[in-house]
Amino acid sequence: MVSLSRRRLLAAVVTGTVGAGIAAAVTGGPDRPAALDVDCPDYGEDVAAVACNDHRRLGVTLEPSTTSVAAPGTITFTLRNRSHREFRTNWFGWRLHKRVDDDWVFVGPRRVPLPLHVVRPGGTLTWTVTLRSDPSGRDIDSSSETIEWPGLGPGTYAFGIDGWSSDADRDSKTALSETFALDGASPPLEPADAVETVEWEDDVLVARTDRLESADRPTAYELDRVDDPDDEAERMILEQVLQDGRFRTTLALALEHGADRVRLEDDDRGHSPLSWFPGVYEYEGKGYRLETAEL
Repeated sequence: MVSLSRRRLLAAVVTGTVGAGIAAAVTGGPDRPAALDVDCPDYGEDVAAVACNDHRRLGVTLEPSTTSVAAPGTITFTLRNRSHREFRTNWFGWRLHKRVDDDWVFVGPRRVPLPLHVVRPGGTLTWTVTLRSDPSGRDIDSSSETIEWPGLGPGTYAFGIDGWSSDADRDSKTALSETFALDGASPPLEPADAVETVEWEDDVLVARTDRLESADRPTAYELDRVDDPDDEAERMILEQVLQDGRFRTTLALALEHGADRVRLEDDDRGHSPLSWFPGVYEYEGKGYRLETAEL
């Protein structure tokens, strides 16, 4: 498995400016939805080129079923190989980005399996993605045949996959990326339903879950406001925060109660390996330090 959450997406692309994606190729073909007039995210230093919104029916293409969807709704992406060579990729290695303040933010998935899939000439791979604004649900599973992604707000997103032709090597990867618009309500930032009590202890807002009394590994998840986060603080958006129930809960309580310090006491059993704890983050212009401690 590999973590993708902190990868720097800095690569040269086919056209356009370095670090800003490439210009959309609005070249609509038969039975294809019109491409959005927006660039696509970069895919890192191991990708040599990005095919952005390429709606021609040539070579290897990523074809969306639509470029606009309302949540809850489903969109399908089909990778189609019309070339005479095999195309090698990782079916689980798709990526979702969101456009925020004229920049692309990597949303996930943050960890994926790494098998090799071969798409022979004339072959296809398909991803069916269900998008919801409701943040409840299981962790994002990139290996599921049907992808369900909760906790997405409205905006412009990009779905993509990378790979290489059988007559090239891995250093010549091409990323195929398609942008789409998501309409719907913004997901709420609320504490988890498991929170049973919330009270002040001196200057710390303490929340306890209904799992704490029978906890095998009682753990404190602590959030502290940071006035001047260092340069290593990772900028977060709502769609990222919602992927970690403890971060979501402590941040929601801090904002709701105006607290600079929040401690969530919970059972560490079932703690997600994709937790944002520990770390220093920036959310909507404010800094937060996340730490854990045994109780």
